[in-house]
Amino acid sequence: MSVNIYVGGNSWTIRPLTIRQLSQIQKVLNSDQNNIEKSVDILKIGLSRDCSGVAADLDNIEGTLQEIDAAAGAVLELGGFLRQEIENGQEA
Repeated sequence: MSVNIYVGGNSWTIRPLTIRQLSQIQKVLNSDQNNIEKSVDILKIGLSRDCSGVAADLDNIEGTLQEIDAAAGAVLELGGFLRQEIENGQEA
């Protein structure tokens, strides 16, 4: 299962995460960074395999906090860190 993420008018598709990406995300989640830094780092990790150029230049992309949080949330959900939303008693 892949996910599409959107930030600042850009969209990217992220394939299922690798074990290395999952490990990197876990380290970010356990860090003392503030929430914005965590969201950006999670997004960079998610983009690192399929869109490495974008991940390296992500700090220069214009986007809102809501877009960044939604994109990071999608990466976390893809990796199994967040449960999928429940609809009608079943996982979506």
